[in-house]
Amino acid sequence: MTLGIIGVGHMAGFLIAGFRRAGLAEDIILSPRNPRRAERLAGRFQCRVASDNQEVADAASRIFLCLRPPDAPQALAGLRLREDQLLISVVAGLAYATLKPLSSPARLVTAMPVSAAEFGESPTLLYPEDDEARRLLSLLGAVIPIAEESVFLAACANAAVYGWLFGLMVALEAENRTFGLSAAEARKVVTGTFRAAAGVALEKRDVALDEVLKSLATEGGITAEGLSLLERSEAIGNWRLAFAQIARRLSGRGEATRRSSIDPRNEES
Repeated sequence: MTLGIIGVGHMAGFLIAGFRRAGLAEDIILSPRNPRRAERLAGRFQCRVASDNQEVADAASRIFLCLRPPDAPQALAGLRLREDQLLISVVAGLAYATLKPLSSPARLVTAMPVSAAEFGESPTLLYPEDDEARRLLSLLGAVIPIAEESVFLAACANAAVYGWLFGLMVALEAENRTFGLSAAEARKVVTGTFRAAAGVALEKRDVALDEVLKSLATEGGITAEGLSLLERSEAIGNWRLAFAQIARRLSGRGEATRRSSIDPRNEES
């Protein structure tokens, strides 16, 4: 079998790296949209570069669509697909309903991986459920099928949260360094703390997260003190606010939050 990739930007690179890391040995054919990058990916991951998108469609049984939202409909409009093909769109914010008429007669799914796919650690959203897509995407990490498209689109906001967490790590790393930690020490303690918290949350699946938090934020302790400060400054509430704004934008649900009309911070750019 041959895997096709239309679009050779950053996400395409993460996917290809993840598949090869997981041992996927089948041929991978790349679109020539960015010839220099396509050639670099081909050389690094033993892929081949097609002459155009139609060659990708003709050769591949499973195709990833990895374009920017404005470019994807145009790329699909002129493409001849087959009903025995699976098209997996990882185009952020582009709805299944928009892509479906353009992808016929191929079978279409939409997915939202993150860059951790490169290391097999991506929590990848999938809509609609599809056994073949699930098996393929599971090589990149945990697959989370979503039953409704509007819910899938809103949940795609978690891909933005993934990026925001790096912003928080940058800030905490810098703050640690002001107290004398070296760059290496600060990075190790910050990333280790995030990893430890995620590990506990994953292991304690039968315990609600708010209960885990209560067990850590004991009265008079430093966790409770810092959490109280964050809550008073609305730092945690503003994370929820930001998530709600992105989720509503992606799902087309209108107003970002109940506060959007009075809080200028919520205006979309």
